[in-house]
Amino acid sequence: MATILVTNGVAAGRSAGALFQLLESPALPEVIAPRRPRQRLSAIVHTTAELLAGDRTLIDGIPTTSPIRTLIDLGGQLPRPLFEDVLDTAIVRGLVRADPLAARARELWAPRRKGCAVVLDLLEQRHPDVARAANIWEAKVVRLVRQFGLPDPQINHRVRVGGRVRYLDLAWPEAKVAIEFDGFVPHSTRRVFDDDRVRQNDLVDDDWSVFRVTKTMLDTDPVGTFRPIAAKVARDSRHPVKSAQV
Repeated sequence: MATILVTNGVAAGRSAGALFQLLESPALPEVIAPRRPRQRLSAIVHTTAELLAGDRTLIDGIPTTSPIRTLIDLGGQLPRPLFEDVLDTAIVRGLVRADPLAARARELWAPRRKGCAVVLDLLEQRHPDVARAANIWEAKVVRLVRQFGLPDPQINHRVRVGGRVRYLDLAWPEAKVAIEFDGFVPHSTRRVFDDDRVRQNDLVDDDWSVFRVTKTMLDTDPVGTFRPIAAKVARDSRHPVKSAQV
């Protein structure tokens, strides 16, 4: 906050990402300011001729770049795989919508502002259902779907099995293949634990193939985790699988 006051700037880049809970706080504060401070500061200071009102906001009283401007700036700073997760998290959480983000990236586009090109490229690749994904791990699988050349999955697919309505995290109804995410929401009661097993048995009895996936599996080996799922979808829906490039 002191750096912001001294420079008359706003939190930006990784600092803004941390304020929006998209990243960990950086070792050095990062700000955008209208001019360089005369004294030396323990901070990363970017200068700009103008920062429009629409590119600014407040978080807990701290001036910072807006979610859209923050993502455009981070697109030029972060490694691409990390930025993909940050972008998907922002979309899933409703911090940004794709169309306004793309529009602002086009407005700010310049050769030296690399984040604009990165944002536009990734938005072109985003599956429209990313915005409806319940969490970042669903969004990761949606990305993998494209890499394997599979049909688009249904998110939160409604199905009736065992005389009850159930919802599947991701599903290919034609192939009767589903992905369920484990470990993201604790099964805090025995009733929930038991019902989950009844649900699984009802799905198997109805000829569904249900694959259980955890955060660790997707973090450590996303392609290896997804390969047998993709093979099953391709086999049962008669859709060719392409080699994944990750």
